[in-house]
Amino acid sequence: MSSLDLHLDLLLFSLFFCFYKKQLSSGTFREKLRVKRLEKVRLAFDKIDVGNDGILNREEVVAAAHSLGMTPEEAGLFFDSVDHDGSGFLDKREIDKEAANHVGMA
Repeated sequence: MSSLDLHLDLLLFSLFFCFYKKQLSSGTFREKLRVKRLEKVRLAFDKIDVGNDGILNREEVVAAAHSLGMTPEEAGLFFDSVDHDGSGFLDKREIDKEAANHVGMA
């Protein structure tokens, strides 16, 4: 890599960093990121909801353990920790609240 290439790379990096910093400080970038993460969480919810009833039961979450990157035991513990009202079901409100608390959306 020539000295000129290195300077161009540093200049591009500096410009990108300034743009990124401006976006973060404006809140626009953070809001877009928050919305995108929430959309991903909701898509995952819909995929796991094999009963298509708008709620997840423990069995659905445990069955989806592998796709969630968890063991069945971890998925069960996750379910128990998110089921704040103890209903035995997770609705989108509970999932949204958990997502907000754990992926920087609160």
